[in-house]
Amino acid sequence: MKKKLSPTLITFIREACYKVFWYKNDLADFLKLHDVPESQIFDLKDKTKAVFLSQLFYDLSRSENPDGQEIMYRIGMSLIEMSSFPALERLEDSKIKIVAARAAISDLNPHMHKVVQYFNEEERREDIQRRERLVHERKSAFYQKLEFLKNELEKLGKEKLGTPDGGYAFEKWLYELFILFDITTRKSYREPGGRQIDMAISLDGNHYIVEAKFTIRQVNVSDIDSLYGRLRKLADGTKGLIISMSGFDNNAIRQASSDRTWILMMDYSHIYNLILNHAMELSDVIRRIHRNASQVGESFLALENF
Repeated sequence: MKKKLSPTLITFIREACYKVFWYKNDLADFLKLHDVPESQIFDLKDKTKAVFLSQLFYDLSRSENPDGQEIMYRIGMSLIEMSSFPALERLEDSKIKIVAARAAISDLNPHMHKVVQYFNEEERREDIQRRERLVHERKSAFYQKLEFLKNELEKLGKEKLGTPDGGYAFEKWLYELFILFDITTRKSYREPGGRQIDMAISLDGNHYIVEAKFTIRQVNVSDIDSLYGRLRKLADGTKGLIISMSGFDNNAIRQASSDRTWILMMDYSHIYNLILNHAMELSDVIRRIHRNASQVGESFLALENF
């Protein structure tokens, strides 16, 4: 955030510099620590301290100096943090000068604290705005990607439903969908026995192997039995998620809903009406189907029952 100090505050900072630093060398060293340009500090040796400080703070406050406001702010912060004045203690009338220095800092203090509070509040507001913009940008990118996936699936359905190429493309499409919803996903791989697993996901501590069906026919009992066979070879608790773009016949649903419902079922209605139309997130759809299977022992939850 670009800082802008008021003329009143700049005056108090300048006066504190004048009172705190009696010797020019001490003042020069202090200014160097705050990134005041050497070319400006060089003028100190040929001018009185008062004239030099007036010219310096005027130059720093000009709009042509992009760093001037920040430099003056840092100088002011350093001044109000001072509690001792060893350079002034060397002087004969040190007590008088230290009292004057303390008074200048005391005058500066409330003005600096007020501007610090203001800048902190401004930075907080800017931080909130940045985060809101970031969330908006991420949401915008998310919905753009979801719309792209929707168009891709519609194109796949028209051109390649029921073909081997379409099946492979649907696997890749599902992988992109899971990744978009931040679900931990493993791409297609082979079991030790050589059989292909379309993909695997993990959600809420549950592990699923995913079977993607991009066929014209509905998923039948033999498809369910095949998936059960794979699950029996895996670790206890591993579940199946079968996603069919042409749905499931009744016998397949009954078969999947037996044997403690190891298999969850999703079809095109869940994908199109809930996920791609922004009604529910993918993870919530899976959770809802899983909860239904746990509560009533049915692997398939029809759209109208969500």
